[in-house]
Parts: sequence; structure tokens; C-alpha cells
Amino acid sequence: MQRQYSGTAGRTENCQIGVFAAYATTRGRALVDRELYLPKSWTDDRERCRAAKIPDERKFATKSELARAMVLRALASPLPIAWVTADAAYGQERRFRRMLEEAAVGYVLAVPKSQQVPRFGRIDHLFTQAPDEAWERRSCGDGAKGPRVYHWAAVQLPVIEDFDGERPTHHRWALARRSISRPDEIAYYRGYAPSGTGVDRLVRVAGRRWAIEECFQAAKIECGLDPCTSPWPRLRTPFSRSRRPRRRQRGLQKRFPPGSAHRGRSPPTAGSWPRAPTPPAASHPRHELVTVASQASGRRQTLPLPATMPLIGGAVRHDRP
Repeated sequence: MQRQYSGTAGRTENCQIGVFAAYATTRGRALVDRELYLPKSWTDDRERCRAAKIPDERKFATKSELARAMVLRALASPLPIAWVTADAAYGQERRFRRMLEEAAVGYVLAVPKSQQVPRFGRIDHLFTQAPDEAWERRSCGDGAKGPRVYHWAAVQLPVIEDFDGERPTHHRWALARRSISRPDEIAYYRGYAPSGTGVDRLVRVAGRRWAIEECFQAAKIECGLDPCTSPWPRLRTPFSRSRRPRRRQRGLQKRFPPGSAHRGRSPPTAGSWPRAPTPPAASHPRHELVTVASQASGRRQTLPLPATMPLIGGAVRHDRP
């Protein structure tokens, strides 16, 4: 526990940060692995670590390094895994993507808008050249209020011959997800999929990253921690927050409604778009390792799990205060 930046809170505060992995199937989802992130100020102070019962062999590791170790453990386990998805903190890491490619595991990873795409530059600049017909309404899965429908655009990237060989079995993709009601809100993804995988399949895998949020919400409800924001123990009173910041936030929303021009995103410009024919959807085993998800689905009836489960997801999550 120390003051450090928390992506969940969006600021620096006294918190703990963990990296989590979730495994999802058509029958359910569950958290399967976790690692506590230790800042250098902790790992460099061995006496402090011993007092906290932290083993001497535990050295400093970045959150991306922790995530790679967790994914490797999952791949070495008996779990059938065909897909991995994660948020931009991990998707932007080239070594994380290369590790999955070397293991021949498909992925759909969120990336920041400044992510570089080979031969095309920034990924947001690539999709500003997309014509209107390149954006199609697609559902990335069902949420608490029904199908999560967005406008999606996708392009298959050129083969890297030095790495993929003459007859590649997988292809790389770049994807963009645009809100229908707020078209200036665009999320970007890098993908890696077996040959013959269709865009619909990639979109569904991207939607599986919300499974981990559903795991967090279900765990908090079952443990009686629903008002709290973290699965880690914290010294905080759940109902001690003042209402004044909430009223100020409503005032800002009235001054700057969603989708207003103050967001500062430049409109798309016309240009050449590297259109790739959408391959026919192939039938693959319904296996995936997935990442970050949205709201919880509430209480659910506990069902017995079969002896063998098809994998549809596992997840990597960070910055839980």
C-alpha cells in the first residue's frame, strides 16, 4: 500500500494495484489468477518486504511482465485457450503481442490511438481514411441492456514475411469501434487470428474483455463488498464520500454535454483506404482467453460445471485500487 497512480480512480492515491486474469466460457466465467504489483520502493527495501512476508526472490516486475507470466501459466495449464484479450495497457506492449503470436494464440487487444501500425503509421490516422461504407453495425455481445452494438471498421494488415513465412497460418488486423450515439468516441484494437477468421468473430472476441468486470462485480456481491470499488482489502468507509463533487460533475455535464465540440477530436478526412476482403467466417473451437468487461449481470443461479469446458475467455486487468 502506497501512493501511486490508479487507472481505476484516474488519479494518484494510497492504494494497492493488482493484475488479474479471468477465464470465460459459454457457461460462465471466473477469476483464475492474480498478481500484486509491487513498486520499486517496496522491492528495493528487503527489510520492509520481509516484514510484510514477501519472499526474497520476489523482484520488481512491471504490470506487463506480470501479465505475460500469468498468460504463460494459463497456456501451460490444462485449460483450452485460443484467444486472449486485454486493455490498452497490455495491448500496446509489443512483447506481449509477440509472445502470443509465438504461441499461435489469437488475440484482440485494445491499443491507444497513438499505436503505430506497420506501413500505415498511427492507428487513428489509418481509420480517419476509412470511407463511410467501411463502418458497419455489429454486436460485440450481450450486455445488461441487450446487445452491445457499435459501428466497427476492420482491415487486414500485410504479412510480415520475415516472421510469418511464406504460408502464414495467422493474419494481423487493425480494428476500430465507434459509438453510434457519440461518433467522436472511438476505441482501437490490434488483432491476430487464424486464416479464414471473419470480422464478426474478431468483434465478438473484443467484447469478451468485459467478462472480467462481471467477475469483479459478482465477487463483490458474494463477499458483501458491493459498495466498495476494489477486490483488495482497503481501509475506507464505503459511504463517507461527499455529494458535492457529484453535483459539480452534473454541472459540468450540462455545460459540456456528451458529444460536444469541446472534446477536440478532428473529423475524419477522405483518402485512400486499404480495404481487405472480409474472409468467410470459419468454424473454430469456442475457446478464448479474455479481458476487461463492463457491468455485472447480478446474482445468478449456481450451476455445476462439466468435467471439460470449452474456453471462451480469460482476462487481464490492472489498476484496481
